[in-house]
Amino acid sequence: KVKKLVYSASSTYYGNLPAPHTENMMPGCHTPYAISKYVGELYSKQFSNMYALPTVCLRYFQVYGPRCPIKGAYAMVSSIFIDQALHNTPITIHGDGGQRRDFVHVYDVARANVLAFESDIGGGEVINVGRGESFSIKELADVISSNQVSVPARAFDMKETLADTSKCQKLLGWTPEIDFVTGTKALIQTMAAEA
Repeated sequence: KVKKLVYSASSTYYGNLPAPHTENMMPGCHTPYAISKYVGELYSKQFSNMYALPTVCLRYFQVYGPRCPIKGAYAMVSSIFIDQALHNTPITIHGDGGQRRDFVHVYDVARANVLAFESDIGGGEVINVGRGESFSIKELADVISSNQVSVPARAFDMKETLADTSKCQKLLGWTPEIDFVTGTKALIQTMAAEA
């Protein structure tokens, strides 16, 4: 018997709504992916209502860390940039690099999942999981390498993601532990060792 479902939701729910992003905002989904992730939240809440299955929806922001993919639809920008640098190719920045992301380390995200599962929270409760601070894509690139090139901006790219994490702190007692620069430099070392 399934005791509880912790659903991996997404900050793409917010689209280009003004930051910071709070869980009670109306949907700002503007891609099929964002819509599909939001529908998962609705399913979670419905299963809680109909079948008394405890569910919690964690809206992940820009997750990065070991084993994040470097190719395909789910490739993460941190991993892509580091892989490019390790292969001595220019880091490819879409647009001016001013897009901002709330980067949260996968280890912190994993801990949030455990806390959500072990908590008494259910009913399809939605909780942001981010660091609560944002950095530009250019700032990320600068941490990795100065060898950079700009290409045209992508359509439908979000301008900024920034989590209001007060609900996560209150309900789960969770705060992120790995800061952006430290986590990125550790990922560079990890990927270099695996290359």
